[in-house]
Amino acid sequence: MCTGTKLRRPPRVLLVDSREPASVKDSLSTTLDGVEICALPEGDFAMPDRDSCFLGIERKTINDFLGSLRDGRLVSQLRRMEQSYSLRMLIIEGTYAITGDGHIITGGRRGTTSGWKHASMQMALWSLQQHVTGLVVLWTVNWGGTTDVLRALQTRSVERPCLAETHLLAPVPEEEPAAGRHTSGLPRWTRPDGPPRQPAMQSSRT
Repeated sequence: MCTGTKLRRPPRVLLVDSREPASVKDSLSTTLDGVEICALPEGDFAMPDRDSCFLGIERKTINDFLGSLRDGRLVSQLRRMEQSYSLRMLIIEGTYAITGDGHIITGGRRGTTSGWKHASMQMALWSLQQHVTGLVVLWTVNWGGTTDVLRALQTRSVERPCLAETHLLAPVPEEEPAAGRHTSGLPRWTRPDGPPRQPAMQSSRT
């Protein structure tokens, strides 16, 4: 019998996309346990949840979030995640200020005006959550806050059922060359119920 030792559940594996900046991969590899680098079909991070579900995570800095929300890239990215993950999460990283007339300023009060009004951004975010099934949105202040969220997710199960069949299952050996992202079909991942799917048209990472 163990005495004087606090037992804890080991963290779940955190999959980090190989196309993430080296600074992100190095930071997570040295800060968190159970980090593996691989080519993900969509999103920046992924981790298995209970009942063989996979949680896919897209991280956006506040400026990238506002820009991709404006030009439609974010909607497309998150909709593609519906095809690869049973559970989906968007982490928005950074802070902003609001002017007297309701406009958003990023980079502090002396930063630049984003062109967004605060109310318009909130309505766009609400619409995004309506159009992407089961999307969870979290805000963090900085990269350190994002790391804390990822650490917490490693030790918790998402208390919701799988929303769809999980496509992300067993990894193919790393020596297979990493290609661009795919909107459907996962050339670097195989399914236990049949042969690998054929890769579809590649889409560049944004």
